[in-house]
Amino acid sequence: MEEAKEILEFLISKYANNSQNIHYPYVMGVEIKDTKILIGHVGLSEIAEGIEIGYAIGEAYQKNGYGSEAVKAYTDWAREQLNLSTIYGVVKSDNIASCKTLEKTGFLYQKEENRESLGRMYHRKIFTK
Repeated sequence: MEEAKEILEFLISKYANNSQNIHYPYVMGVEIKDTKILIGHVGLSEIAEGIEIGYAIGEAYQKNGYGSEAVKAYTDWAREQLNLSTIYGVVKSDNIASCKTLEKTGFLYQKEENRESLGRMYHRKIFTK
């Protein structure tokens, strides 16, 4: 609960301090159509290269195609409604499931690189659509 509260406070702060009318991160919930149960989120954030898609599905709901469905629908919507010509997908190289989700939804692998985050180095893959 504490982690969820911190995430919500961060997202709210991004909108509250938005004097330039920039709407990132732009996050939406992912729910099961029939039951309306919230099972995750999908969103767009600014990164150095441009706009990145991020997503997470609750562990109990993974491996059912929900992530792929959400990523495809959201990227299609974002390209049309927000006029984004390129959307980046950036994942840790060892996150095989996320790599497969991006590939399955039409993202193309671009490169791998080392990156520092929070004082630690990690290897990441970059995809674009």
